[in-house]
Amino acid sequence: MLITPYLDGFNIDPETEQVLGVALEMTRVRLGLADDFANGIIAKQVIELAKAGERNPTCLCEGAIEKLREHLSRRNDGKIANCHAQRRDDAMRFAYCALHVGHMLAALTRRHGHCAATWRR
Repeated sequence: MLITPYLDGFNIDPETEQVLGVALEMTRVRLGLADDFANGIIAKQVIELAKAGERNPTCLCEGAIEKLREHLSRRNDGKIANCHAQRRDDAMRFAYCALHVGHMLAALTRRHGHCAATWRR
């Protein structure tokens, strides 16, 4: 896979360019990507690692995947926290309603005896 369109002025020799292309393709395969939609995102991660001095395609692939995971994790933490808060709020509302229904049934039982007890079954 050619990484040339994503180099954005990063000057490297042809051998390194080939290594980065291999790392890009390895990352795509590891992520199970069939289309080219995410190439730019993956290439950016691979190139950042190459700028830091990494030249091993396996390490570039692993590093790119790790950076993508970190990015997704940071991005989803807020959404997950909101989801948990919503579930907690829903559970509290349910418990509150169940408590009120229980109190209403108890009051009906005291007033009407056996009728309310039958409703609970």
